Amino acid sequence: MSLTPAFPTNSWFNKQRSAVALEWVLLLPKYNLLYVETPKAACTKIRTLLILLNRGNDDPELAEFLKKTKPSPYYHWEFGITDNYNLSKTELFKVFQESQYFKFTFVRNPYDKLVSAYANKIMASPSQNSYYQRVAKQIKAEINWNPSIKSSLFLKELNQKIDIIFPKTRKTKSIERPKDSLQVKSDNLDYDYDLIANRIKQFYGKEPPISPLSQIATKLKVWLLEYPDIDSIDLNQTPVSFEEFIKFICNQNVENLDEHWQPQTFYMGYEFANYDFVGRVENFDQDIQYVFNQVKAPEFLYRHIKGKMNVTQKPETIFWTDELAEMVYEKYQSDFETFGYEKESYEFLNFK
Repeated sequence: MSLTPAFPTNSWFNKQRSAVALEWVLLLPKYNLLYVETPKAACTKIRTLLILLNRGNDDPELAEFLKKTKPSPYYHWEFGITDNYNLSKTELFKVFQESQYFKFTFVRNPYDKLVSAYANKIMASPSQNSYYQRVAKQIKAEINWNPSIKSSLFLKELNQKIDIIFPKTRKTKSIERPKDSLQVKSDNLDYDYDLIANRIKQFYGKEPPISPLSQIATKLKVWLLEYPDIDSIDLNQTPVSFEEFIKFICNQNVENLDEHWQPQTFYMGYEFANYDFVGRVENFDQDIQYVFNQVKAPEFLYRHIKGKMNVTQKPETIFWTDELAEMVYEKYQSDFETFGYEKESYEFLNFK
């Protein structure tokens, strides 16, 4: 069983922590359960199990639908799971102070998490997602760009000001929630599986538009700083290597990193999130059973624990080097120290 990590007042994390708002907080009042989702840390599997738990009784048809539907499923509110979508940070803080909720999340070895993020968002980006396709092109452009020192300082200041004026928004806020919500019959939800599947197909991967200031900044970089033209980059001809991906993200400000490779300590809102339990993906079956034991979950739920979902096909040619591992450890030191992952654990994660 994983133990909830302690946060001493003099820890590295408390000196460096950020006020990043939590993205997804799922609430099950029926079981007094609160889950904070961490991308690339079994979140699809956990979200699915919570939907089955919220159902309250074994439903093979629903379980099979969730297993087959990609992303299994993303829109949890379609299945009666509430979240922090309409809560202010103050209201969310109050929820975390309510002692009746059992508050949990899951974390993952930072090295392994980055491999999964690279394979899922960068390697597959040319054909699957326009937003991450652009991110991959940006990585390629940054790696091939050799600006002067003065230009580099100008660009860094420009990017920081853009992030301040136009903070990142949760992707799903650009999606209007359906007004024709699913009917409720007694304590059971009557699901329209075809309707939900169509909505997921229609909206999954939809991204907010790029801000006008970001577009202007890109033009300035191209015109004034000889920055590569992103649109001219062909990822099929010159894909982003794992080494390029690692070097790129390790050169970014932690607060501005994409949620899929942002340090877990920054993403999970530890400035006010006092967790009762922090599980590990590496011990998933055991740890999620511990969570369900705390809320006296129905027996049927335990039968759905085994088996992975939304599995990323990892490349066969990734090799961690001492140099890359050192860069990652320095960037993700908060995760390593807070959750007790070993600096040398990358040696067991090379793929052959």
